[in-house]
Amino acid sequence: MKRYTFCLTLLLAASLTSQADAVVLPPEAQQSYARTELQELADRGVMPDELLARPQEAISREHFIGVLARALSLELAPLPAEPTFTDMPADHPSYPYIEAAVKAGLVQGVGSGRFGTGLPLDRESMVVLYVRALGLPSGGKGSQLTFTDKDAISPWALDAVVAAVEYGLISGFPDHAFRPQGITTLEQAASVTARYLRSKDTAARDKEKEEATDPSPAPAQPGTGSGSPASGGASPAPSSSGGGSGSPDSSSDDDDDDDAGDTPASPQPSPDPEPAADVEIIQIY
Repeated sequence: MKRYTFCLTLLLAASLTSQADAVVLPPEAQQSYARTELQELADRGVMPDELLARPQEAISREHFIGVLARALSLELAPLPAEPTFTDMPADHPSYPYIEAAVKAGLVQGVGSGRFGTGLPLDRESMVVLYVRALGLPSGGKGSQLTFTDKDAISPWALDAVVAAVEYGLISGFPDHAFRPQGITTLEQAASVTARYLRSKDTAARDKEKEEATDPSPAPAQPGTGSGSPASGGASPAPSSSGGGSGSPDSSSDDDDDDDAGDTPASPQPSPDPEPAADVEIIQIY
């Protein structure tokens, strides 16, 4: 009986500790359809407290980049000697996240050296940022889109939207429209980000199981390191081009959202099948 009571005490203490660590959502967030995702992101430290009370409002560009940077665990240091954007000074709370996203190749600004601080994030920009963040290949398939409003999609976003459709990131609205210039609300961004994190966690667990069950590779035989697949040697690594294909921000005018224009070449997907599995469950509505 004493052992049983002791076990119950431990379980109760663990439960109380877990509840104490959980963030208490404001009433607005508790009434949101994405309350589970908002709770998860808040507990993970991805969604800051000041945003939780406005789940149905548009999320700004800088706030979304902050959420994305925390979800991707981007390195916030070192910071550049001078700010990249004229409207994102070094004393702005979002400055470290914006600069980290710039360094990671996710953000290029809205033109004329500006980030677009305070502007709401539209749906096509969110898609482009997620396609870049996940490293999905895109290019040359814009004509294959079947959304009823595909002609309203900005040219710089077409290929990214196609990639997002192919990888199951988006499915559009029930009327078969995509609404590219529609605003992205906080709860929409939370839903996508939470699903991404869940799939990332699942992929990590699956990889650990696979590594634990797979036998260790046989040691290479001496004298067979010719580099050819048949001999068992390692194939030579492909050479890096060393050059970028994206145009600098200064080459664009003010009306172009260069956050998704002249996108730098996206990294090729790993031969490991996990990345595709990671993103197939994420849906942006």
